[in-house]
Amino acid sequence: MAGDIFYSSLDPKLRIELDARAKAGFSSRNTKDLDFMLSKITNVEITAYKGPILKNTLKVDYKENVSRFATLGGNRVRAGSYLPNTGNPSKTQSGGYLTADRPARRIPPVITLAEINIGDHSMALLNKATFNVLISDPSADLNEFESVWFRPGRNVEVRFEGHKNQIVSFADTTGLLEPPPSTLDSRRQILIDKYGADSASEKQLQFRKMNEITFAGVITSFTFSYQPDGTVEATIMMSGTSNIFTDVSLMLPKQEGEKSDNNETNTFYKKIEETVNTSVAEIQNQTIINEEIIINSISDQSILVGTLYKEKGYSADKKIDLQNQYKYISLGYLIDLINKNLIVKLNNVPKKEEKNNVAVNSEAIARNAKIICTDDVCQGAVYKYLVSADPKEIILWRGTNAASSVSSYPDTETEIEPSKDDNTVGTTKDKNTVTSQKIEAQKIMPDVTPKSAGFQVDGKTFPSRIYIGVESVLKLILEKDDVETVNDLLKHVSGYISRNTGGIIKMRLITDPQKPDVLLYYNANYIGDANSQNSVNQDPFLVPMSARNSLDTRNSKLPGSIVTDAKISSKLPDNLKNLAFVLNEGSEISKSSISPFVTYMYADEAQKENIAAQYLKKHNEIIKQLREAKALLTNDYTSVPNVRRLRELLYKYQQYPTKKIQDTNILNAPTFIFDAEITIEGIQGFKIGDVMQLPVLPDRYRKEVVFSVIGITHNVDASGIWQTKLKLIMRPKVK
Repeated sequence: MAGDIFYSSLDPKLRIELDARAKAGFSSRNTKDLDFMLSKITNVEITAYKGPILKNTLKVDYKENVSRFATLGGNRVRAGSYLPNTGNPSKTQSGGYLTADRPARRIPPVITLAEINIGDHSMALLNKATFNVLISDPSADLNEFESVWFRPGRNVEVRFEGHKNQIVSFADTTGLLEPPPSTLDSRRQILIDKYGADSASEKQLQFRKMNEITFAGVITSFTFSYQPDGTVEATIMMSGTSNIFTDVSLMLPKQEGEKSDNNETNTFYKKIEETVNTSVAEIQNQTIINEEIIINSISDQSILVGTLYKEKGYSADKKIDLQNQYKYISLGYLIDLINKNLIVKLNNVPKKEEKNNVAVNSEAIARNAKIICTDDVCQGAVYKYLVSADPKEIILWRGTNAASSVSSYPDTETEIEPSKDDNTVGTTKDKNTVTSQKIEAQKIMPDVTPKSAGFQVDGKTFPSRIYIGVESVLKLILEKDDVETVNDLLKHVSGYISRNTGGIIKMRLITDPQKPDVLLYYNANYIGDANSQNSVNQDPFLVPMSARNSLDTRNSKLPGSIVTDAKISSKLPDNLKNLAFVLNEGSEISKSSISPFVTYMYADEAQKENIAAQYLKKHNEIIKQLREAKALLTNDYTSVPNVRRLRELLYKYQQYPTKKIQDTNILNAPTFIFDAEITIEGIQGFKIGDVMQLPVLPDRYRKEVVFSVIGITHNVDASGIWQTKLKLIMRPKVK
């Protein structure tokens, strides 16, 4: 799965359906096409549950019975109090709104609008849902409705279902998407945890239906207001279940047996410190510890303790102490500690409450809530000259891979030539010219024997193996007054990693598109290896959105359209405003990480050759400067100017990491310039990262770029019309 989240191919069955919809009424007018055009009504059903298990037997109670409003919408609006009563209105009778128990003679609450938003978390677009409800008779319904729906933390499932006739290709696709590759077993276990073993198979099939979409979330807020006609309009807001995982506090409950006169709590940093010190204490008879400690034989769960570097003039026969030892914990192990000590609180069932002297069973907020950041999920591309700008904070560990230079400063012997100022000063004082300084490659933690495979192996990097300073990073973060939740902690950790890798590694909390209840801590810059990239780009889905599939009408087909509305906009960042001068005068490419590709894309064939030559020259300059910055850091690891210099050069290196501009664009395919929104008839099956092309743009944008999905919005209005809106952003076409 690693790498296929932000750069993926559209589901094959979904492609068939979208193409069939484009032809319906345009080049095809059979019964299936008419059914699609006329079968527009989509129903919405929203159900509230007692806890995280979404089973019919666990719907919300009201006064010891299942609440009338535990389920809103669905087929309930066709019966009961939604119909007039044919009996005597003066008597209380179930089944009609013209009865004595409904004094306003109005129907129960109805859903007037429902919306589901699936967002790209790496761009801070969260999964959420909203629905509006009209309460026509507050005197009869508001008390019970409030007890069910005005409850933050309530587990809710939202379901849109259209008629199967809305799927034009039903006979060819059975209306189902392809099963998720290689994730069925783990997906099934999640479904069992969420819906129970007896409903898992049904849900597994339901999630593949193109005419249905289901959203499981937790109520986060609500509003309601009284209208002049005596009705109440309410709006309920929800977040995806996994979106709340990181909102838990960083404070730990008092440990059993801990002496205290009050309910003091332990900080999470204290837990990290104790864990590391306990592992270190098991290493006996060493006054100076230089060890890599693997936890439970897991490759990305480890501790690194040792001397970061040696004093100048150090030799083995001198019994001098080495520079201060540093302690590090791997990112994978940090996430494991967060899961076991903090996220686990969501899985804990609260103590039984008593109501009217009767024990009331409480429910956990979630089941098996955890963050996943492991070798098989979190990976990255190889940048040949990448190191950490400040190894006191972050270490990219060499591991047992002797060829890796990720923790060598510099990667090879480097000669630093003196500047003119150096020579002037040297000649003035002692009549001697300052000579070049040769600095040999030096490894950090030189006395530690690696036991893990390290950060870079087999043409990939593994961010979960990044070592994070316990005292130099985690202590500083966790002592901040504004760091209160797991989300706050991980945002700061992401900042340290990004800052020390020149933005090459950007860790983000995202929801797994295949498993919406799973939260990943993921490298958002990774778009897969060369094979997966090529498979995506061989045939990006061409969105049918005009009478012709190209502005060039000579050799284009007549595909029809699925798009009911489209908005396309372009805005150059400020640091690309000099693009015109770059193209016309051949000046230096700007500093933006996307600028090399943008400059190359807008150039004509004659300009491209010149820009490619400029790019290569710039690449060579930066590699030379990068090596010198690494060498200078070797002279003094504690120098703030040395660290700052290396950080700045790593950001520049991210722009020019390879000799060819075309190869650079493959590494992370940055997003830029254009964004677009297209609206189509409602359908389920799009994922964040799905790649497509828009035929209404000029040829340049067909040859050089693709659009990937960063947001999906499903909306059903009061008339039952389901629309799907896709938010797209442009990326280079990986070739």
